[in-house]
Amino acid sequence: MPKYIDRLTDEQQAAINPHVERWIAVGHSTKPADYDTWEEGARECYRFADLEFPSVVVTTASPLSGSYLTGALSHLHERGETLAEMCPSGSTLLAWQVDETLKFRIVKPGEEEGDVPANVFVARGTVR
Repeated sequence: MPKYIDRLTDEQQAAINPHVERWIAVGHSTKPADYDTWEEGARECYRFADLEFPSVVVTTASPLSGSYLTGALSHLHERGETLAEMCPSGSTLLAWQVDETLKFRIVKPGEEEGDVPANVFVARGTVR
């Protein structure tokens, strides 16, 4: 049975601001992400929640890249396609927008990216 509290101790109250400052700094950081540490923590969260960890994880360099790739992956999902069937580990996912159309390409390990537009934002993600 979980234990619930209705007030914080003085020690807990004093710890709030340092935690806030730390996580704001993490959110503003432009350092490369440590995806191995992230995955270890994410897997532990899934275990704790008694959920199966996703079979495919895509990492990106920015939230903007993640949003482009999420749109492209949602489109694949709507068509009944799964990333796990289409992309081996180490694949690169590319997404960009032309007018109102979101373009998407899967580049498997050893393949060339091909003709990717130079004058638009191209989101890149890596399949772990």
